[in-house]
Amino acid sequence: MNNTFGISTHCLAGVDPESHLPLFARHGFTDIELNLGYWPWLADDAALARLKAIIAGCGLNIWAYHMPYGGTVAEAGNIDPAHPDAAVREATVTAVAWAMERLADLGGRRLVIHPNAVHLKAEDRAGAMARSCHTLRACQEELAALAVRRAEAREIVLAVEPMPPWGLLNRPEEVDALMGELDPNHVGLCLDVNHINLAAQDPIEYVKRIGGFVRTTHLSDNDACDERHWVPGRGVLPWADLLAALTGSGYDGPLIFETGQFGADAQDTVAQLAGLKETLRSGVAGH
Repeated sequence: MNNTFGISTHCLAGVDPESHLPLFARHGFTDIELNLGYWPWLADDAALARLKAIIAGCGLNIWAYHMPYGGTVAEAGNIDPAHPDAAVREATVTAVAWAMERLADLGGRRLVIHPNAVHLKAEDRAGAMARSCHTLRACQEELAALAVRRAEAREIVLAVEPMPPWGLLNRPEEVDALMGELDPNHVGLCLDVNHINLAAQDPIEYVKRIGGFVRTTHLSDNDACDERHWVPGRGVLPWADLLAALTGSGYDGPLIFETGQFGADAQDTVAQLAGLKETLRSGVAGH
């Protein structure tokens, strides 16, 4: 397995690039995902310039930015590709197009987005799927146009994240339906293993089925009952089999840790994750 390991700012509490990004660099991480809390930093030109300076000074690569969902970031509005209100869906496309521009400014390559933002009833699932697909197709068109205008955007892919059972794309047939409507040069998946392990299915078989669509990842563990965002190895996920299935499907991009922070000391969390890199790599090698 030749994949590098990266880290999301989600792993640490708060938004503090002045201390968090150098901490990542000191522990050997270079590929970084900025979580949704960085929206205000992207929206302010002076803050964005400062962020770029910190990134350059640490020798980091911004691999991805995670879009807000629903109303999680007030400044971003209500972002939901599957929302019943067409105005919300249109605003979502506008927000995604803007975020793609900012991601290009940072030299990033993946824009992560949830296919829906609210818990779905069984009878609403098909309609939500159709609306999400339509919205994501519009986002794809925005990305294709941006790639024509800006060389920096030509490697950006919109990475749609399969959700826990209450949301979309945790069923392989939904992934097949979505990707059958979209251009894999512009749209793929963000595989969050913490989500797919909750969907009453074999996560290994799921990964084997959809692995060819994966363009980025989120790694964390759980107890198969709820999202925990635990450090890998604390829960029940079969890591060696899971990563072997993923890399065996052809995914060669960064493996991004997306845990929570455990305890008051951010350094302890980052050090623990850094220490897992070789453990996980060795597990796959011995598979």
